[in-house]
Amino acid sequence: MMRRSAHGSAPNSRTEGGHDEQGEPLAKRNAELEESMTELRKSHKHLRNSHKELERLLTESARSDTFNVTWRITGVKGLVDAKQCIYSETLPIASACGGMYLTLSFQTDEDNIEWIGCYLSHTADCGKTHKIAGSSISFVLQSGNITETFDDGTKISGPGEGWSDFCKVAWLLEDDGWRLSGDDELQVELKLRLDDRHYHVNTYLPI
Repeated sequence: MMRRSAHGSAPNSRTEGGHDEQGEPLAKRNAELEESMTELRKSHKHLRNSHKELERLLTESARSDTFNVTWRITGVKGLVDAKQCIYSETLPIASACGGMYLTLSFQTDEDNIEWIGCYLSHTADCGKTHKIAGSSISFVLQSGNITETFDDGTKISGPGEGWSDFCKVAWLLEDDGWRLSGDDELQVELKLRLDDRHYHVNTYLPI
């Protein structure tokens, strides 16, 4: 019986001189395999880094200090109850002067908003301003080259000595010499607290 050659045709068998059965040098094949493994490792590392970056972005997004905020401003005749200022979706900015006050409505897609508070003008004396629950609201009224800034209930000069900022806002709305127009803006800074984190919301309001 004839014996099978040591260089038979078994699958994946090596040939003399370091060649595979297709006749390609094994060193070349090994180099190609090593290169493929290197590229695979690079791709895996890139994928892992991309996954980490995605997780980081998702985490930052969940902790974002940015709210989707919609403001509405209206002029209303009458006085306002201070109770409306606390834990409410409507933040009244009031003045007893001339029976005019502004109402700012704050809407957000976040839940569990806790108002720090707001300012209200005293209903009996325009020279006094109540500060509710410790927040501050800043106003910037702009009309042409004129800019009026009201901040933290600071008393400013007006037609009446010691008028508060909200009384002055009401006076500006009613003054025959300068009425707010469609080109005017009201800038509001609202400080609020959400889940023990403090946020500052700044926006410009077209009148």
